[in-house]
Amino acid sequence: MRHLITLSSIFLTCGLNAQSPASNHAWLTTDNISVRITPTGIHADSSGGFLLNQPGGNTVNLLSHLTPWIVGEDPAGNLKAACELEDPDFSDWKPGFRGIPNSGKVWKLTNDQIAIHLADFADNGVIDNPIPEIFAWPARGNQYSLDFNGFAVPFEPPGLRLLAEFYDKNDNGMYDPQEGEYPVFAYPGTYRLAGDQIAYAPFYSDALAILTNGKTVQTEARLLAATFECNQQEFLENTVFMDYRFFYSDIEKVHSSIFSLYTDFDIGNPNDDYLGSTLPFSWSV
Repeated sequence: MRHLITLSSIFLTCGLNAQSPASNHAWLTTDNISVRITPTGIHADSSGGFLLNQPGGNTVNLLSHLTPWIVGEDPAGNLKAACELEDPDFSDWKPGFRGIPNSGKVWKLTNDQIAIHLADFADNGVIDNPIPEIFAWPARGNQYSLDFNGFAVPFEPPGLRLLAEFYDKNDNGMYDPQEGEYPVFAYPGTYRLAGDQIAYAPFYSDALAILTNGKTVQTEARLLAATFECNQQEFLENTVFMDYRFFYSDIEKVHSSIFSLYTDFDIGNPNDDYLGSTLPFSWSV
């Protein structure tokens, strides 16, 4: 049985030849925060993972790691899982689309790039200056993906269901930036927003289950994250929106399934992970 699961979490006509703008991570920022997005969630580098800008220009790291866990039971009562801790190389998850080499990346773009793209199209109905981040967006039907990413986007399930979202101008279900279409942050329900910064990353469960050393929950997944600049709404300046979607692609049923997020907070002493708050800056965990 196959199911698509959506979970969201909020935290404080031309020939083209180009190099992929995607990389193994991307920083999403506002005036107040900087968040290091990796293919499965948040992983810190030497500067941190979720940084808050303090008055005076200093930054403090609030969170080092955030990764998804899925656990369930098969009909025989065996536990199946897909989990990740601090080390993305020692994980039950693998970055990218299953079966597509070199797809384990994070794609990022900005609202400014979308505005330039739309102005370019409005000028004469043709994109004269393709923006790599928009033409590389791994959405369904993107004929430019091979040129910009080095691989064609999958047209068959399971990966098809978890391709990157976009504004479908002509409602044909195929992404064509040459026709003025562009990426969006698709919030569950009806909302499709062009965030100030958007990042997309696909990943899937590894059959070896390296971390849990058991039977894996065969799952395809994707992360779509966004930040929004809004001086009138301070909470948006302090927030990254993270939308996880999962597709269980195995034939064998799994029941009693549980989804959770492994989070490694670093407010105060990063070695104790106690719950608490810092009143002068209104931080809390």
